[in-house]
Amino acid sequence: MDATTQNPFRDQVAIITGGGAGIGEGIVQALVGQGARVAIADVDRSTAEAFAVDLASPNVMVTEVDVSQLDQVAGSVNEVPGRFGRVDTLVNCAGWKVKKKP
Repeated sequence: MDATTQNPFRDQVAIITGGGAGIGEGIVQALVGQGARVAIADVDRSTAEAFAVDLASPNVMVTEVDVSQLDQVAGSVNEVPGRFGRVDTLVNCAGWKVKKKP
């Protein structure tokens, strides 16, 4: 078994929306642990940056994005290749509260 078979995310580039907390945080940890380069895309920049500091990896970047705003999504996605050269994987784990109708 070669290294890629054992670790399919090694050297891959992933964007994880909602990556600063909750399930997204766990996905980020798993991918970084497998050698991926990961962009934590989150609406809460300070939480995402604190998490990135805790990870202490040069393979992590933070991009602030509200996934309900198309222009922010486009800007965020365009940032990642500038840092990591490309994007291989996107995990959309961001959520938002939907206002209930009266």
